[in-house]
Amino acid sequence: TTITTITTITTITTTTTITSMTRPHGSALDRLAASRSSSRTMMMMGASLAAVVVLWVVWRGGSFYYYSNSGSSSSFGRSSSSSSPSSQPAFSLLVTLDFQDDAGKQEFLRAMMPPMATYVRRAEPQTLSYQTMQSDQTPLRLLILERYVDRQHAYLDVHKSSSAFVQDFRPQLQALIDGGQVKVSGQSYWDVPGVGFVNRGGNGN
Repeated sequence: TTITTITTITTITTTTTITSMTRPHGSALDRLAASRSSSRTMMMMGASLAAVVVLWVVWRGGSFYYYSNSGSSSSFGRSSSSSSPSSQPAFSLLVTLDFQDDAGKQEFLRAMMPPMATYVRRAEPQTLSYQTMQSDQTPLRLLILERYVDRQHAYLDVHKSSSAFVQDFRPQLQALIDGGQVKVSGQSYWDVPGVGFVNRGGNGN
């Protein structure tokens, strides 16, 4: 309604300006007065147009915010937007495992990781990705990509506290570490909202 009103005012002002500028004047004094009146009218038009632009931007602001902060990120066909709302950005872990020999790597790939990944897929809907990757340059190096809706709830409260992780996966991995069969290192990351995207589909899961 406000935009319509300002637009109407602008239209009327424009008509008045054109009429004022094209009407003949009898003297130089009349022409000077008409010129000053036209300048004031043009200033009013500029202010009206600026107000229209400001109102349009404010009105559209909600849509701009939505599109710059929404998105779908999943490895299991899950979307962060469908999970519980969180004030934290998505949280990711990149865990590197360097094995001493192929036997240790195969034990991890065949006996340890599949049951854990199956459990995560079934029981942790706020775990967005849980993927094992093989280095293309170092044959005995694996990388686990873990991605969660948030750090506090999805990672710490749910995943890291689960019986599958605490009672099964972690003791088995610790045994490999203590036996000198693998060295584990890693980094954790927050998402930078609105910059880039994660997973539009592929040959993984």
